[in-house]
Amino acid sequence: MLETIQQSLTQTNAVVIAVFVFPILCAGMAAWSSAHAILTKHDVRAAIGWVVVCIAAPFFGPVAYWILGVNRINRRASAIFGDRDQDSAVPVLPANVSVEPCFGTLGLRRFVDGVVPRPILAGNHVELLATGELAYGAMIKAIANAERSVTMASYIFDDDPAGREFADALSAAANRGVEVRVLIDGVGQRYSKVSMVGQLRKRGVNAQVFLPTRHPLRAPYFNLRNHRKLLITDGATAFTGGMNIREGHRSTQGDDQIRDTHFLMTGPVVQQLQGVFAQDWLFAAHEELQGRLWFPKLEPTGEMHARAISDGPDLDLDKIQWTILAALACARHRVQIATPYFLPINGLDKAIQAAARRGVHVDIFLPENGNLRLVQWASRSYWEQVIDGGAQLWLVSGPFDHSKLMIVDYDWSFVGSANWDPRSLRLNFELNVEVASAELNRALENVFATKRLRSRAVSGDELARRPLVERLLEGTVGLLAPYL
Repeated sequence: MLETIQQSLTQTNAVVIAVFVFPILCAGMAAWSSAHAILTKHDVRAAIGWVVVCIAAPFFGPVAYWILGVNRINRRASAIFGDRDQDSAVPVLPANVSVEPCFGTLGLRRFVDGVVPRPILAGNHVELLATGELAYGAMIKAIANAERSVTMASYIFDDDPAGREFADALSAAANRGVEVRVLIDGVGQRYSKVSMVGQLRKRGVNAQVFLPTRHPLRAPYFNLRNHRKLLITDGATAFTGGMNIREGHRSTQGDDQIRDTHFLMTGPVVQQLQGVFAQDWLFAAHEELQGRLWFPKLEPTGEMHARAISDGPDLDLDKIQWTILAALACARHRVQIATPYFLPINGLDKAIQAAARRGVHVDIFLPENGNLRLVQWASRSYWEQVIDGGAQLWLVSGPFDHSKLMIVDYDWSFVGSANWDPRSLRLNFELNVEVASAELNRALENVFATKRLRSRAVSGDELARRPLVERLLEGTVGLLAPYL
């Protein structure tokens, strides 16, 4: 009898909790999460979106918000970095290195000076590597010739023929006494069935993971990823751009082909690139890279002016986006853009239209067949307004084009890892380099000319003739653009 009464009381308590306590708890979670979004989200649309999600689903909404919507990087980075200047690990530049650029657009230079804490440096040489075969060959050769140090960061480092070739070169360098540091993103490492981190460690390479994740699957929509691509040998020769380490970048046939561009850089700007890697390595491995082993004295190697611009959801927030907006505002003759993902929110769409409406010739090159369906649908919802604003949009046929390029007028280029979407510009850690050089601008103009031969122009009439269902689908997915 007593056991029956106890069971009945237990069931009654469970019912009371389910009927009264749980809803109150959910309401409290929704209210607290909504308040946090209102106080911390500077993007009004993101704040409204999360408030609506938290109120509409008062349990699952707050859970999703605290997992996906909260930026923990700033606090974690501050705990590690403290209040030091961004490039405190970088030694003072040699006295003969000039920091005065010769921009054709002086306003753009002055604006970026005010946004980015690094100076633009003279005395650099930047070489275009237009194919994966060229880029990988030069990178493997640089690792093989390294005498003191190799630092490498990649979002994806696949266990495939290309990845294993890089692993062989890195292992050989470590075995002959070169100090090697390799950083791979926690989500990017899972694009391959076998993570290369463990493979590298077994072969004597010091490899670390940036923000490890327990999620067992590929997660292209996860936030706070290190999307930078860097290889620096002996602190003097750097490679950066859009290429991950995977066989598709050098394939010439098959469905896995990926078109992309990479760049070889020498000169004082390499110290800035090494400084970015050093900060990421400190965050992930808790090891400071200092001294001449990592930051040797660098002499001028060319006549190009260049500056590394890092971006991420920490102290570097919006640096690349502000630079793009300034470049569009300062353009006088032409702007050419290539990006695999195009979601121009937060004023980018208006900046493109403003440039085109004042007579600047704006060309935007996108892959005809994207590799992320949701992003492709959302992107199409922006095409009509950009074209109506006067820009010309081109769809590049053939293998997926992963290039991330921008040239303005005839003497300014912007290259690196960042896509034109909110994930790159606000949620991931990215690295671009601005280069003031007519020589590099001409080389990239040839790249765009080749893309144009493989492209077809998209017209406003074509977009207007799309079926209503298709336009509704794209518009609906476009509402998710801040989260894609």
